[in-house]
Amino acid sequence: MKKRKLAEESKDGVSIPMHRNVRYIILILLSQILRSNGRRAGFELLPATDVPQLVGALSELLAKPTMPSAEHVISLDMHTVGVDVSSVPIDEILSFRAENQETYRCLNVRHSRILRKLNV
Repeated sequence: MKKRKLAEESKDGVSIPMHRNVRYIILILLSQILRSNGRRAGFELLPATDVPQLVGALSELLAKPTMPSAEHVISLDMHTVGVDVSSVPIDEILSFRAENQETYRCLNVRHSRILRKLNV
């Protein structure tokens, strides 16, 4: 990765400075790598990104026959399904999140079940 200018020498002996897209891909794929461990702990880990440039690469990788993923990658436009909170103070957002965390978790679990039933 260094030869291709995608990573640099570690400055602290622990972290590895790398190109932003490489870092994104590694973080996205951690959920794929840890799927079986997550399942044993009661979690359903799925690779996800809101970086449009990486959706194609992620779709291509997860479509490989050796990947234990769904056959299709769900691609959503964050502007369509997201909420613009740019005008809301961060403390209000964090407070709302804390107050509604359990409801959000339950909703996520239900969505995951529906997607699995739909086989996507």
